[in-house]
Amino acid sequence: MNDRGTALIEMLIAGFLAVMVMLPTVHAVVELSDARARASAAAIDEAVWFARHGASREWQGDGRTSMVVDGDIVEVTVSVDVPVVSVGGARVTMTVTERATAAISPYRSSR
Repeated sequence: MNDRGTALIEMLIAGFLAVMVMLPTVHAVVELSDARARASAAAIDEAVWFARHGASREWQGDGRTSMVVDGDIVEVTVSVDVPVVSVGGARVTMTVTERATAAISPYRSSR
């Protein structure tokens, strides 16, 4: 009878520890996926805007952006720092970088 109680307690502790290890991992994966989607959308939007209007907009994102114009092609790179783990006050961040290119329109909009 005593062994059953001990086994139950061991299973509860093992389950709790497994959840405590898995939750931060899943959270980090979700954060990285979200940051990659946001950076990709921002890079595409910025590249298309420049290709259509001939000038870049004021950057309103939470990352860094760079732009390279090569002839009739514009390439925009967006980098976003993502906090993935924070344990005991220490923070670990990863940088997500996405690139987008667009052909510069010969008929640019004046708007």
